[in-house]
Amino acid sequence: MISYTRVFLNKWGMAILATKGLEYYRRHKSKDIKNIIKTS
Repeated sequence: MISYTRVFLNKWGMAILATKGLEYYRRHKSKDIKNIIKTS
């Protein structure tokens, strides 16, 4: 049961990170993203 709940929470965590990433991508212009790629 514990391992099952961990996988369930991990899936929700990844979904939350994905949604936050999309929001960040939409808020900022592609220029900022290109600059981040260049610096990294």
